Amino acid sequence: MEILALIIIFLAAVYIQGFLLNFFLFHNLEYSCSFSVDKATEGDSIFLEEIIYNKKPIPISWIKAEIYTSKWLDFAGKDAVIAQESRFVTSNFFLKSYQKTTRRWNVKCLKRGYYKIDKITLVGGDFLGSFSESSDVIDVEAQLLVYPAPVVLERCFRPASRIIGDTIVRRWINDDPFMFSGIREYMPGDALNRIHWKATASRNRLMVKKNDFTANLKTAVVLNIQSRDSEPDEVIDKEYIEFGIKVAATVFDKALKESLPLSFSTNGSIFNEKNPINTKEAVGWEHVNELLGILARLKLKKVQDFEYFINDIYKNYQNTEVIILTSYLTEKICNTIRKIKARKNNVSIILLNAVERENLPGDLDVYIPY
Repeated sequence: MEILALIIIFLAAVYIQGFLLNFFLFHNLEYSCSFSVDKATEGDSIFLEEIIYNKKPIPISWIKAEIYTSKWLDFAGKDAVIAQESRFVTSNFFLKSYQKTTRRWNVKCLKRGYYKIDKITLVGGDFLGSFSESSDVIDVEAQLLVYPAPVVLERCFRPASRIIGDTIVRRWINDDPFMFSGIREYMPGDALNRIHWKATASRNRLMVKKNDFTANLKTAVVLNIQSRDSEPDEVIDKEYIEFGIKVAATVFDKALKESLPLSFSTNGSIFNEKNPINTKEAVGWEHVNELLGILARLKLKKVQDFEYFINDIYKNYQNTEVIILTSYLTEKICNTIRKIKARKNNVSIILLNAVERENLPGDLDVYIPY
């Protein structure tokens, strides 16, 4: 009888502890998580900080936080389940009474984008598992904007008119083509249309027109979000467009350093907007920061065919350095670019697809990948 009584007492104790731990599991329990920064650049390592606080005298034998986020946020040193575009990570805790625990995850930003963790599922139970697990959904506000990483343009492109192997132009935001100030010796990367033929003949070596760089030279970046001439709304060759986004970010950075007025246009959009993007021209860090935010959020989906889009906007530019980023060229696109040039603009075409090298227009400045 005594053994039976001990068994009954033991089972009753197990039941009572399980009931209390589960019934009061989420009572006076606080949980929060946040990123260490709200903005980062692709390739950066940041922190995701979790804080959990058991504000009651009853301990918590085990509890775990189930975190669903993007697969492009890599939790270092943590095994995770990756499904399509999502990453599932669990974080386990044991909490004594009135204990507060802080955990910091090292997170590497693998890709540009806008990432948000708005809900966390907490799952817990008693140590012996005498009761089924309990769960609760907690609202959190963890947001992160990851800017695209810049690239080294000189290592990525060369003028299509030159022999492979030379060094590309020294700067992509060119000096002012409308202010002639003399001549200098030809350097690899100089456009052929800047050669000063009389000076070349008299000096017996190639000489080019020297242009002054002025702070009021305007710069416009135009990104074709389509990877092919004929494709559905969704981008097919995403790697080309992601590359173009990086190039755009690089030009933005150079424009910022030179304090140049800058605008950005694309036939894509952010979120679920139905109109293409055409920003106003402005200068300074605040403006460039806004443009980088657009690049971070940019969807790989067209809202207007590029041939129609560039024809709609070509009159927006005059006395401007226009940099067009595209994966392909058509005769209609080239004709519209010629209209842009005719309005006293300097136009550079950055071809993002290394395959599209045949039949390039000889009268336009085209740069192709190495």
